[in-house]
Amino acid sequence: MNLLPIFLLLIGQSSGYAGSPIPCVEAALEAADVNASSVVFDIGSGDGRVPVIAAKIYGCKGVGIEYDANLAALSRKVVIRNKISHLVEIRHEDALKSNLSTASVVFLYHQADFLKALRPQLERLTPGTVVLCLDYPLPWADSKPVKTLTVEGHLHKIYVWRVGKVESPLVSAAKIYPGVRFQEGVRDAFLVGLAEENSRKQAAYGRQDHYGFQERYDNVRKTLSMRAVEVTAESWYWQTNEPMNVIAKGMFDSWVQSRGPPPKADHWGVVSKPHKRYGDAISKSRRGVFYATVIVAD
Repeated sequence: MNLLPIFLLLIGQSSGYAGSPIPCVEAALEAADVNASSVVFDIGSGDGRVPVIAAKIYGCKGVGIEYDANLAALSRKVVIRNKISHLVEIRHEDALKSNLSTASVVFLYHQADFLKALRPQLERLTPGTVVLCLDYPLPWADSKPVKTLTVEGHLHKIYVWRVGKVESPLVSAAKIYPGVRFQEGVRDAFLVGLAEENSRKQAAYGRQDHYGFQERYDNVRKTLSMRAVEVTAESWYWQTNEPMNVIAKGMFDSWVQSRGPPPKADHWGVVSKPHKRYGDAISKSRRGVFYATVIVAD
């Protein structure tokens, strides 16, 4: 969805403001698994492009917090122009005094000094809230992003954090899906990275597959001295805006239908048994289809 012409029409009314590149905003929201139930906050929202894009693409609620009165007024025009006043709220206020308690995603494009000042606000966010930083990572040493993305065609990086200790959607779903036991082993960061890589490739290509699986298996054997097996799954197209717990359960619904002795792929045989180590990941394609990978090692 190309929203750029609308923004260019209105940004010209302000000066001294550099907004986040729209492809970077779209990539960041995708990395945060935004859906219709999300509430996206943008701290220093400028012309309002982040909550507007989130609302237009995902149908979710958005809140822009902007200290500059002129930019706040400008962004309200963007909201009205896009006919999403029922979804997006623009607050003219000091972000360091703002109530962020309802946020499920927080977008930040700020340098270290402001991020340090904002730290108390971020640490009070609800566990599980996603924090997205464009170009400038959170500047405290004890905070590590769960993933870092580079946007193709742009010299920008996106850092993704989750507040507090939160289980992955597949692990959470595994605990309530009868017969699933793959998560009883150790969740291994190396295997998680491999699972994320394949899930991202599936999402990029829009096709469920095991891209480069032999190389991954060889890497597991070399790094962990273990034998690896992986399974993949694809969500239904109508699940685009479903909550992640529903998406994750749908992956197991798919895997339970794929069981049996070779040559039939026994996906259920992999996820229904405990393994020494595992890694898991889900990525969302631009079409809104989710792709999952689980890699186990013994």
